[in-house]
Amino acid sequence: RMLSQLGVEKSKRIILGKNPTEIYGFGDTLNSLLEQDESDNNNNKIFILMDENLDYTCDSESQVFLSGSKVVQETLQKLSPRDEQRTFALVRSANDSAKEVSLYKSRTHGFFPKTISRHEKVQEALMPLWYNRFAPKRQGQEEHFC
Repeated sequence: RMLSQLGVEKSKRIILGKNPTEIYGFGDTLNSLLEQDESDNNNNKIFILMDENLDYTCDSESQVFLSGSKVVQETLQKLSPRDEQRTFALVRSANDSAKEVSLYKSRTHGFFPKTISRHEKVQEALMPLWYNRFAPKRQGQEEHFC
């Protein structure tokens, strides 16, 4: 819903995570998107919003829990520098203590709180993060926009 509020076309959205195959196949899906985009001679950016708490049921009984930020970290580390520069991966979580946010930021490109849901607030929160990630840096320019 949040992406539609921001004007992202439905055909440009992929939502994964309903089963273990989608969770564990995330890296392959991302690589396919990047390869397809490159073969189309595009240089599009890929926005990833990953929940921190990923879970699924195994064998109809046991619950398996994974860290979304860890999944993203492992995926980003396998990308070429060019492809990593085209991605913007945020972890989404209700856990927003300084310690947790620091962990998320060490694994991904940033943190997006689950508490933000209204269109204006989503845009307000994402704009400086997007700018920091993709705006061209000029000599002497500070690295962060606030």
